Amino acid sequence: KGISEFVNQDTEEMRAAVAARSGKTLEVIEGPLMSGMNVVGDLFGAGKMFLPQVIKSARVMKKAVAYLLPFMEEEKRENLKAMGVDPDATAADGDDDDGPFGFLSKTLTPSGGALARL
Repeated sequence: KGISEFVNQDTEEMRAAVAARSGKTLEVIEGPLMSGMNVVGDLFGAGKMFLPQVIKSARVMKKAVAYLLPFMEEEKRENLKAMGVDPDATAADGDDDDGPFGFLSKTLTPSGGALARL
């Protein structure tokens, strides 16, 4: 609908459509939401949209992503379970016993490395 008061409803419609075809929630962000932000960028670059409108668009995008985060976290948990990892039996970020994992995670993941909690 394109109105910020309907962002959760619109986002849920997109998420449900993606889920109906067994897609991942991230596809909503990478697909329609990013396409919308590309349009905003093009309009801004052409002088047809001004900074306050760009900021409002970014806030709506942020709200849509915040709505999708719990669904993405649940998909992540399900993927871990499918790999045989119990997501509840691992140290969470910030736990006292998270020190070495946190250090390695911050060191390896920016350079393309992967680290899994076991």
